[in-house]
Amino acid sequence: MIGVSPAYFLSKYGDDFTVNDVIQEVRVLKKQWFAAFQLEVKKRTYLKDWHRENLEKLAQECTKEHMQVSQVVAHFWIDNLSSVEGIQKGLDQREVEQFLDMVDQLPHCRQLTVPFGRFKADLDILSNTAAYASLLQKLTATLEKLCVLGAQQGTFIALELQPGAIIQGVAGFHHMLSLLNGHPSLAYNLDTGHAHATKDVVELIPVRLGQRIVGTHLCDNATLENLSLTPGEGSIDWSAVCTALKQNHYQGSYDLEIMCKRGEVEEKYSQGLRFISQFV
Repeated sequence: MIGVSPAYFLSKYGDDFTVNDVIQEVRVLKKQWFAAFQLEVKKRTYLKDWHRENLEKLAQECTKEHMQVSQVVAHFWIDNLSSVEGIQKGLDQREVEQFLDMVDQLPHCRQLTVPFGRFKADLDILSNTAAYASLLQKLTATLEKLCVLGAQQGTFIALELQPGAIIQGVAGFHHMLSLLNGHPSLAYNLDTGHAHATKDVVELIPVRLGQRIVGTHLCDNATLENLSLTPGEGSIDWSAVCTALKQNHYQGSYDLEIMCKRGEVEEKYSQGLRFISQFV
């Protein structure tokens, strides 16, 4: 199954894409031979638009067109997880409940993606080992609570790790997994662009994480910048990556993450679909 990430909607409509924009695109994506798409709430103020009535309309359109929602990305939480102040503050319980409810209402969706941006450290953290340990303990407690709530409804809590995140790459994910005693709901969203820019060997990640990988953002770059190019336009070995995913029993959707100009969206995503189809 091949789908699209929120980059599709961001490229086509900008940061302010609406629920109605997504509903309107379901049929368009189906005609382009995609089978799934991801949702993202870009800004906190937009969360109010994703209420039950709108979600029901979207779910009905998905059922009609035989489309799946592969994951929901809680994008604006990146601010809560990329600074000392944000981590200490934690996540709003009402937002947590609404995001989990969104996942629960959407067809075939079992993944809530939690993004981590580049960490902004303050002087106290930089000069005090105990302060860093306390911050990591707070972050661990936040993720543990999320995982417990996710497990109650069969939802994976998938971390997406940008270069410079406080949880650093695959090694950082393994460390957090150990801190959470291998909690079954903690998962990994493989953003190939982020991983490649972090200098991880992308094709080894499925071997290292196995079935902890529950979702993907498939994009390319040359490691020099954290870009989201069409697969095949950078230096990632896509044959090796896709082979590794299949051989390590990846069960999720292969979702394209291409940031491009509005007028290029359908061309770039069709190009990406043809390219990835060779391997999956």
